[in-house]
Amino acid sequence: MKVLRNIKNFGGGGTLGLVRGQEARKARWQASIGECSSLNTKFFFCIRKFISVLSPRERARERVDLGSPEVKRSGRQADIGGQSLCKDEFSSCSSMLPKRTYRPNVLTSYRLKKKVAFTLAEVLITLGIIGIVAAMTIPTLVSQYRAQVLQAQFKKRYSEVSQALVQLKKNDEYLNVTNGPQLQDFLVRQFKEAKAPARDIYISTPERQKELLGFELPVYKTFDKSSEYYNAALDDGFIFINNEYFVFINSDYYSLNNASIIIDINGLKGPNIAGYDLFFFSLDENFILRSTDDNVFLCNKTSSAGGQSGRSCSHYAMTDKDYFKNLGW
Repeated sequence: MKVLRNIKNFGGGGTLGLVRGQEARKARWQASIGECSSLNTKFFFCIRKFISVLSPRERARERVDLGSPEVKRSGRQADIGGQSLCKDEFSSCSSMLPKRTYRPNVLTSYRLKKKVAFTLAEVLITLGIIGIVAAMTIPTLVSQYRAQVLQAQFKKRYSEVSQALVQLKKNDEYLNVTNGPQLQDFLVRQFKEAKAPARDIYISTPERQKELLGFELPVYKTFDKSSEYYNAALDDGFIFINNEYFVFINSDYYSLNNASIIIDINGLKGPNIAGYDLFFFSLDENFILRSTDDNVFLCNKTSSAGGQSGRSCSHYAMTDKDYFKNLGW
């Protein structure tokens, strides 16, 4: 074979110059050729043997150290193994060395050097997969976040209004409260930043609301979202607290019988739906804020409760830990 013949000629002839152990390498070379002389020997095994002999690491191991005392730099001839290699300086001997016209690794494989990068199709496919996953997960994450926010606001507003009623009773001011409008006047005093512009402001015109509040009050929908909530239930008192949320009062005009306190837990923010951010509470004779009854019919998305749908949702918001999560908003 031509490759083996070239390797044999290269290994056997010529002076490699300033090498140590040349005879030993020749012996290994001949041994490698002997091992490959058999027809049953695999070709690539022979090539690996030859490359190990010709490898730069092997030749570097045999090269004479430049600082070795065997090399004479005084202008006299360098004598190694009894052979006269050159009569000039050591640097001139490099021209006597045969030049290798190939690299050993090309005998077995070609190593193509190319830049690794993503193709346009791969990038588009990856972006498409990311988009699909985002479309499937983001709505769920947003819904869970909204549920947590509504639940936290519900608990906070209920606690604040309950404490205000406790303080009202503690000061014996509740003894002077006999109807809804009076309840508004006494209750607004229990908050540091609160205002009660008009008792019936919710049923007033948008122009009057802007005049008294600076904005229009939201229009609330029922729990089943089929219609607007019955606005007559929100017209016996109104308190705007800390510029954050609203408190409505509903009662008989001349008494506190069947008095209710309705809390919009996030004010102007959405969704402005009964049972989502608008909740109804009853006020008992001891001025304790309680949830409404557990009438499932009034807290059902598929019921036909009309303008009262969502009135009983405060009970389930207080007793069911997954109530807000199940709203799906």
